[in-house]
Amino acid sequence: MGDDATPKLTWDEAKGLCEEVGAEFEKGLKDGERLFQLKATFNNRRVSLIDQQKSARQTVTGQSGGSEIQRIQQYEDERDNSAEMVRRIEELDRLKHELQHKLHELKEEQLVCEANIENLILQYDFAQQQYAEECTASGRDIPRLKCVPTCDIL
Repeated sequence: MGDDATPKLTWDEAKGLCEEVGAEFEKGLKDGERLFQLKATFNNRRVSLIDQQKSARQTVTGQSGGSEIQRIQQYEDERDNSAEMVRRIEELDRLKHELQHKLHELKEEQLVCEANIENLILQYDFAQQQYAEECTASGRDIPRLKCVPTCDIL
C-alpha cells in the first residue's frame, strides 16, 4: 500500500469521476436514441416515397398506358439519388463509429473509476487495520470506528 507512484484520489474525486462517467453514458444513450430516430425517419420517408411511386405507376397505367410508364421509368433512371443516399449512409456510419468510440471511452473510464474506488476502500481498510494494531500494541482500547457509508456502484 506504500506505493507512492500510484495516484491517490479522495472520495469526492472518485465520486466526481463516477458522476462524470454517468453523465457521459447518459449523453451516449441520448445520442444513440437520436440516431435510431433518424434511422426510423429515413425508413418512413423511403417507404412513403416507394408507396407514392407505386400509386403514380398505377395511375399512369390506368390513364395513358405503357408509353407513359416508359417515360417515367426513363426519368427515374436518369435521376440519381444515390449520391445523397451514400452521403446519408456515410453520416450515419460516422455517427455510429463516434458513438461506439464514446461508449468504449466510457467503459474504460468506468473501469478506472472502479479500480480507484476499490483502491480507496483497500487503503481505508488498511489504515483502519493499522490503527487497530497500533492501539493494541500500545495497550490502548480500540475506539469504535464510525462506519463510512459505501456506494453501491461496484
